[in-house]
Amino acid sequence: MKKFFEPLKLADRTILIIVAILGVISLITLESTVYDGGFVLDRSVVVQAVAYVLGFIALCFILHLDYNMFQSLTLPMYVLSILFLLTVYIPGLGLELYGARSWIDIGPTTIQPSEFVKIPFILLMANYLMIHREDIKKFRGVVLAGLYAVPIILIVLKEDLGSALVYMSIWIFMVFFAGIDYKILIKSIVGVVCAIPIAAGVFYNSFNLRLSPMLGALAMSFSSVFVVTNALRLRLFKAENKFKKEEIINMKEIIRIEGMMCSHCTGRVNDALNAIEGVEAEVSLENGGQAVVTYSENVSLSEIKKTIEDAGYKVID
Repeated sequence: MKKFFEPLKLADRTILIIVAILGVISLITLESTVYDGGFVLDRSVVVQAVAYVLGFIALCFILHLDYNMFQSLTLPMYVLSILFLLTVYIPGLGLELYGARSWIDIGPTTIQPSEFVKIPFILLMANYLMIHREDIKKFRGVVLAGLYAVPIILIVLKEDLGSALVYMSIWIFMVFFAGIDYKILIKSIVGVVCAIPIAAGVFYNSFNLRLSPMLGALAMSFSSVFVVTNALRLRLFKAENKFKKEEIINMKEIIRIEGMMCSHCTGRVNDALNAIEGVEAEVSLENGGQAVVTYSENVSLSEIKKTIEDAGYKVID
């Protein structure tokens, strides 16, 4: 059991504390809504508390996983996410609550697919932006990144504007931190805002046209499969080119790094180093944090160290 919680030592404590404080505040807020002259342990408070406990256990479990394993599952994860969102339209399974058909009935309880798909959506976008890091510096690359996310967002938007806005916010922040030029980001946001009325069907009513949301979502889903397939093809093509890189690599260095606390940190440094032409790096938490770097004579060691520091970590000489 002690080993199960061990990865928490490497997690960012500040984030954990903030999340814990927000959790306590939410429970107090819920309790205040049922307060009746004294403390009342309402079912909603108990359910929320149990959800936090289960979420904490899930957090510890996920910390044991190597997120790189999801790279090989991009296509099935994308397709399954879309199919899961479309389950709300299955007769007898989909359920309309509070004016939105965004729930499914599984017997004892109901679940909202859009809440569960947020996690694979983040993983999918992270993988896409990692492969197309250089492309998003151009407007065309940002548009393609948007088209990659559109099928999922449109399906959610059809029934739940609030959740769709959350997905849009996730996309904007991920693209921003991936290195997009802020001018291109502003143009993209303006374009999305202008497209929302069209996606919502405002202009279709003017011409007495009706677009089936189910058919529209399926059409966008099939088009997205080609986007994912192309991304996988590019990644495989990049992998084949590694053999050409090895022909000119002739130097190796072990660099000690300070500040890496978890697998997310090592992944960030690893991606930054391997993005340099002529560099192959393996980053780990071994010996307090290190990077085993193999590089060609065309790359200077100072450039490699600067890349590590630009990623937010300190090189120990």
